[in-house]
Amino acid sequence: MASHRCGTSKSGFSVYLIRHLWSYMGGRTLFVDDGDGDLTRMEVSCGVPQGSVIGPCLWNIFYDDLLRLEIHEAAKLAGFADDIALVITVPNADLLKNNGNASLWSIDRWMQENGLQVAPKKSEAVVLTNKWAYLDPTFILGVQQIPVRSSMRYLGVQLDTRLNFGAHIRLATAAARRTVSALGRLMPNVQGPSASMRRLFMSVAHSKLLYASPVSALMAAKTTRNRKALNQAQRGAAIRVARHCRVTDSTSTTCGRGGPNPYCMHCEEPEDTVEYTLFNCPFWAEDRREMEQCVGRPL
Repeated sequence: MASHRCGTSKSGFSVYLIRHLWSYMGGRTLFVDDGDGDLTRMEVSCGVPQGSVIGPCLWNIFYDDLLRLEIHEAAKLAGFADDIALVITVPNADLLKNNGNASLWSIDRWMQENGLQVAPKKSEAVVLTNKWAYLDPTFILGVQQIPVRSSMRYLGVQLDTRLNFGAHIRLATAAARRTVSALGRLMPNVQGPSASMRRLFMSVAHSKLLYASPVSALMAAKTTRNRKALNQAQRGAAIRVARHCRVTDSTSTTCGRGGPNPYCMHCEEPEDTVEYTLFNCPFWAEDRREMEQCVGRPL
């Protein structure tokens, strides 16, 4: 509570507004279940009211001091909600270790002064470099060591050491395949889903594959493995969409003895092949247009 008051004071708010916010945040209580079915009333003395419209604004005001913290000039702080990223740009591992630990110490001290704690178990680091031989630095947060990994997930993007986004592509394609498989089981088996459902099916798969593509596309496309993984995932989704399209007459089906009819049963074309039925037969023109809309490109 005091931290919020301090933050609003430093942000240049009027005394009237500060008192108004103080009144809004004071006198809050929380009912806690003790496990026996009894509710215990507890006074809330700190924290931002969750679920309120003004809550995110108050949190930003509170966290603004941390983002303006004076650290080494080679280090920068970036925040999103309650996630903090420390980015350090230095030429060698020794400077990375020294500047990183000094910045972490400043962050940890600010947290303690404002009644917060950093979770070391949820903290991790990654070294972004084009060097083939380098030493992983040792980072200490509080009394625990932060693990240095070959890739790290931040805001849904998997950042790897070489920044070729191979790890991100593997996770994105795996998520797209799982989603496609789950949605495929939900589709009706009788007569197939409508064109709008197939478009929705494909858009969900594309949303998984294209997540953070403005950041990762240029570097990921340079690697053959990444391009192949994306093509395989997109092809799997397209095949599932195509399987739901009817390629036989739904009104009647005939079976009988004798050899196969060499002519197309719809247009009497002598070349009755799968390729002709899929790409050229005029009887399936409307279904062909629906399929092109689903896959997003001409057949």
